[in-house]
Amino acid sequence: MNSLFLSILIGCFMASMSFGLNSYLMKHWNKLVVITLGPIIEEMSKSYLAWYLGAAIVLTHVIFGVIEGGYDLVSSRYGVQGCILSIGGHSLFGIVTVIFYEISGLVSVGILMASLCHIGYNIWVIYHFTN
Repeated sequence: MNSLFLSILIGCFMASMSFGLNSYLMKHWNKLVVITLGPIIEEMSKSYLAWYLGAAIVLTHVIFGVIEGGYDLVSSRYGVQGCILSIGGHSLFGIVTVIFYEISGLVSVGILMASLCHIGYNIWVIYHFTN
């Protein structure tokens, strides 16, 4: 199976899984869990699956961001701004994953760094848009 198709498939699948996970976490836990645990699970899921199956890691993240951005565009009060932040943020997380994977030779290091960036990003977005 080619890398482009796999990246699209994984990005779509993980976006739907993430929506379910974040909905569950918000319902049964709280916002702090969503902004910390959610990114770790998202980054591990997207990147490990893409890496294991030989898909393009950055493209997988971009596809995920486009889907999340589309959802933000039609369903949130942040509209276009939320859409742009979703696409840009998830693209950045994919780039961070690949950079640190290439530097260290360990995909887990890339995922750790992307997870930390994602948590920081979520804290910034929550602070910036809810205060």
